[in-house]
Amino acid sequence: MSLSEGYPTDFPHYLHWYVESFMLLSKSRATTFGGAFYIPLSEILAYANFLRLSDEESERFILYISALDEIYLSEVNKDSKAPESGKESGKTYLNR
Repeated sequence: MSLSEGYPTDFPHYLHWYVESFMLLSKSRATTFGGAFYIPLSEILAYANFLRLSDEESERFILYISALDEIYLSEVNKDSKAPESGKESGKTYLNR
């Protein structure tokens, strides 16, 4: 059974691995009544290290997972009255 079962698969085949990794890492995000928070960068790095990715592969992995997380959070927190996590402090993946 694939983690992406029941989800859209109309993206390029080479991105499936990133989407499945994102869905696995999404389980490590904190949520509150105000909405969902970003996947902790420490979790993304730990997973990249677990997979023994090279520095270049790890950098790309962080960027792709971060981009997917931004899209996910913009959708799930769209109707939330609370600001998205990190937005109130101006923090993003690249400057936190």
